[in-house]
Amino acid sequence: MDVSKAINLLRKETDVVAPAYINSTDTTNTTNNHTEEQVIHVGDIEAATEIMELIVEHAFVNSTTLSNVTDSFIDVVDNLISNRTTNSWGALMEKGGAATVINVLDEFITKVTGNSVAPPENKTFVKDNLFIKIGTVDTCEYVNFPDGENGDSPEWVTGRSDNIEVKCEKGKGLRYSGSLFRNLSSIMTGKTEDASNTTINGPVLAFTMLRSNNRQGSHEESVKIVFHIFDKTLEKPECSFWRKDNSSTKGHWSSEGCRLEGFNRSSGLVTCTCTHLTNFAVLMSPAVTIDMIHHQALSAITVVGCTISMTGLVLTTVVYIFFWRLLKSARATMLINLCAALFVAYLTFLMGIKRTENTASALEAICTAVAVLLHYEYLVAFFVMLAEGGVIALMMLRPLGKKDVVPIFLAAAYGIPFLIVGISVCITQFRGYGNERFCWLTVQSGLFWAFAGPAIAIVATNTVIMVLVLKKLFGVSAMAKKSDMEKIKTGVRSVCILLPVLGLTWLFGIFAVNRDTLVFQYLFAIFNSLQGFLIFLVQCVLDRKVRDAFMQTRIPWLTSTADTELKSTQKSAFNKASASTSSRDA
Repeated sequence: MDVSKAINLLRKETDVVAPAYINSTDTTNTTNNHTEEQVIHVGDIEAATEIMELIVEHAFVNSTTLSNVTDSFIDVVDNLISNRTTNSWGALMEKGGAATVINVLDEFITKVTGNSVAPPENKTFVKDNLFIKIGTVDTCEYVNFPDGENGDSPEWVTGRSDNIEVKCEKGKGLRYSGSLFRNLSSIMTGKTEDASNTTINGPVLAFTMLRSNNRQGSHEESVKIVFHIFDKTLEKPECSFWRKDNSSTKGHWSSEGCRLEGFNRSSGLVTCTCTHLTNFAVLMSPAVTIDMIHHQALSAITVVGCTISMTGLVLTTVVYIFFWRLLKSARATMLINLCAALFVAYLTFLMGIKRTENTASALEAICTAVAVLLHYEYLVAFFVMLAEGGVIALMMLRPLGKKDVVPIFLAAAYGIPFLIVGISVCITQFRGYGNERFCWLTVQSGLFWAFAGPAIAIVATNTVIMVLVLKKLFGVSAMAKKSDMEKIKTGVRSVCILLPVLGLTWLFGIFAVNRDTLVFQYLFAIFNSLQGFLIFLVQCVLDRKVRDAFMQTRIPWLTSTADTELKSTQKSAFNKASASTSSRDA
């Protein structure tokens, strides 16, 4: 049944004292017009849940409407935990996800089973995603759910071994309800008390007992639960129950009062025992694989490297601005722009690459925006690198050229990426910007080549520039007079200076696209994430002009230190000279 039809039926069958906005057209329309293929959005879920909470709180259920109301209520729940809500529930994971609906259903069933006006008969509710049995027994020793004795279990339950067995007081009557939720692993949080990363690996089972002669004080139940797990590759089964926080919308999984009795991986059965009744699930963790270890290592290298790199970029910018009077040049201008572009790109990467909570439309827009920004920012960084290469090439190949090309190069470096990203967005309509794993360009959509294509072209161009510059360096007359070792040293130093600035470290990235080339993935993660640090190293620490600028600028503490070292050197030289003179005299 459609969500809107079920809610409308509930409102007709129950006498609900609720705020006026429940009857407003806007709220009703939030769950209207859903077909089996359409997605139920976050707003629909919140509106439907709020109405259900008000119905549970205020509805008066009489004997005439009991059956219809219960069936309609369960219809709504079945819709809200269907596959159509998988994406939308992700935005509510911090609040427990589908636990909100389960809590409301528990309260409703408790109200129905405890109805003194119309005591419930044995009744089952078979839905696509939910199986519920409400019933009574006159005498019992054990109650099993689902028992399958009357053939009332749905097809998706038949053939599975999920079961909950509860010991009851022998010879006494019992009112009870049992619920089996088909699959909540993708719409309900796996958060535990220690915030560990786990997954619900089987149906969620719930059982409630209502006795006419409830025992007073604390009492431990004897409960045995068997879960038929979905994924046999997961590890460390943990028997858990849903513990609600003070707020009915939040909670977490807890293992208190539950213990693992057995785990048969071949049959996929996990057996648990608990001392209380509530909603039960088995939580399991992914097996630690070599791929996971490498993924975690690469992630750690990237985060640490980017942080160090950002520090290096800031220091480089500060140094060049502080000594701008002595270091001012076309290359210095390009370098500051490159530092700024890379810093913004690194910052966006660290803050936004994992914003993959793209299950709600608003959060999906955030992930898409991050991917678009990263596309533009990294292209700007590459084109600034190309502009830097162009400036170096003009300095070496046309040293007497006086035309200022820096404004032209910079305009192109910021403008061309804007055109590339704009054309990409228009063609793809944002499809391919971000997925469930990261907020970046997807390879499957082909959009990745809107970045990789220009990047590869720029890397190739800068490689050619580096070769031409090195050829020019080795061809000058000054180099001809140096030994082979000196030539090699000069060439290596030139490569070290050009390599980080011109982005040639991204050559490793081309090979790292293939997952089999693990070595290149590590090389790419290390060198590329440390690009800013390498820029600081070769453009500040190892740069002779920067060191000269430090010495020429009258910084009090630096000048004082330098004078002290000079006086000490002069004194040592004088003492040696005196000693030599005395020796000759002797």
